[in-house]
Amino acid sequence: MFVWFYFVIFALTLFISWLATSIITPKFIIKAREVGFIGKDMNKLGRPEVAELGGIPVFLGFSLSICISLLLYFDLISVGLNFAEIMCLLVLIFLIFFLGLTDDILGWKKGIRQWQHFVVPMIFSTPLIVYLLMSGRSELFIPFIGVISVGIIYPLIMVPIAVTATTNVTNLLAGFNGLEVGMGIIIFFTISIFAVVQGSISIVIILAAWIGGLLGIYRYNKYSAKIFVGDIVTLINGAIIGISAIMLKLELLIAFLIIIFIIEFVIKLKHSFATECFGVPQQDGTLKSSPAGGSLTHFVLGLGKFTEKKVVSIFLLMQVIVSIVTILIYFIVY
Repeated sequence: MFVWFYFVIFALTLFISWLATSIITPKFIIKAREVGFIGKDMNKLGRPEVAELGGIPVFLGFSLSICISLLLYFDLISVGLNFAEIMCLLVLIFLIFFLGLTDDILGWKKGIRQWQHFVVPMIFSTPLIVYLLMSGRSELFIPFIGVISVGIIYPLIMVPIAVTATTNVTNLLAGFNGLEVGMGIIIFFTISIFAVVQGSISIVIILAAWIGGLLGIYRYNKYSAKIFVGDIVTLINGAIIGISAIMLKLELLIAFLIIIFIIEFVIKLKHSFATECFGVPQQDGTLKSSPAGGSLTHFVLGLGKFTEKKVVSIFLLMQVIVSIVTILIYFIVY
C-alpha cells in the first residue's frame, strides 16, 4: 500500500478529531468553571484559577474521530485493518481514560495512590495481553542482535510491565502550561512516521485521532492556560506510547524516544516521588528552582532566569532533538 494512502487516512482522522476538540473545548471551559472544576496555576503569582478536566474534550474528540473513522474505513479490512486488534487497543485506552478521570475528579494529591497507579494499568492491559496471546506474539527485537523469542513471558509479563511503565512515566513531568500536550504532539508525530512506514493502519488511526485531540486543546492549554488537561491526557499519552511500542515492535527505540520522561522518573525515584515539577514564581515573571529540587524542570530553572513559557520551549526543543535522533536510529538500525 502506498504511503500517500496512509497519509490520507492519517490527515482525515486527525482533522476530524482536531475539529471536534476545537469546538468542544471552549464550551467545556465555561461549563467546568460553572460547576467548580477549577485548579490553581502553581507557576504564577497569586495562583490564578484555571478550568480543569481538559482531558475530557480531548477524549471526546478522539472518540468521535475513531467512530467516524471506523465507519469510513471499514472496508480497509482487505488491506490490513484488523478490527480485533484495534478494538483491543481501544478498550485498553478507554479503561485508562477512566483511571485518569477518577484521579482528576478526586483531585491533586487526593486521588489514586501511587501503588494503584502502578497496579491498575497492568490489569487494564489485559485486552492487549489476550490479543497477543491469540496472535502468538512472543518475540522481542533487540538492535544489532535481532529477534529473540521469550515465549509466554512477553505477553504475560513484559507487556503489562511496559504498559504500566509508560502510562506512569509520562505522568511525572507536568505542571507547566502546554508542556504535557506539546511534548505529546511531538512524540506522537514521531511514532506516526514509524506506523506509516510499517503500514500499521490501526496504530495510524489511533495516533492521528489522539494527535488531533491534543492539537485541538493546545491553544487553550499553552501559556497562559485557560484549561488544564490533567491525568486523563498524561496517562493516555503513556498508554498510547506503550501500545505503539508493542504493536510496532519498537520497544527499545520508543523507550529512547521518551528518554526525557525516563530521566524525570529516575530523579523522582531518588526523591521517593515526594517532589513536584513547579517552580517558584517571581515578581518579574520568571521562575526560580525549588530549593527541594527533585525534577528535571528544577535543573533547567537553575541554568538561568527563565519564564514558564521559556522553560516549556526548552523542553519542547529537547524533545524535538530526541525525536530527530530517534528517527535517524530507526532508518539506520531498523
